[in-house]
Amino acid sequence: MIETVLPPRTEASVDILDLETGCVLRQPSFEYFNSRADAMMAWIRSNSLDMSSSLWPGGAACVTYDMNVVPVASKGWDTTTEQELLDNPALAPVAHSPRRLLVLGNGRPDTYIFRTGDGTLGMLHLVGSDGHGRGVRIRYKLINPAKSGWHG
Repeated sequence: MIETVLPPRTEASVDILDLETGCVLRQPSFEYFNSRADAMMAWIRSNSLDMSSSLWPGGAACVTYDMNVVPVASKGWDTTTEQELLDNPALAPVAHSPRRLLVLGNGRPDTYIFRTGDGTLGMLHLVGSDGHGRGVRIRYKLINPAKSGWHG
């Protein structure tokens, strides 16, 4: 299990996390991409990036990039097995997945199963704002037990 804080998006920058490596890259400005959204998404895909976050007064969210994300019951964090992820038809490989906004809040899902654009399966739990304005605290586990310590 990996726990980290995703830095929030600002007007000047967006830091995006690669779940497989734990590395965060700062996205170049929109001008760098000649204001082309397709060029920006190509950069995100070429760097295998998966998630960023946003904070605002009283709220927080994560944005997924090219990830197939499916909400599950919070208790699934402790009970879901690797085999259940492998067998889940909702996590079948797809060419590209649209961006998803995962908003933190009462009555909203906080636990998800996923497949990254690179094909890695795992589970994600949105813990919440870190309380100090530094970002959104998440924890996740990847299907590869050697990398993630998956305990299912």
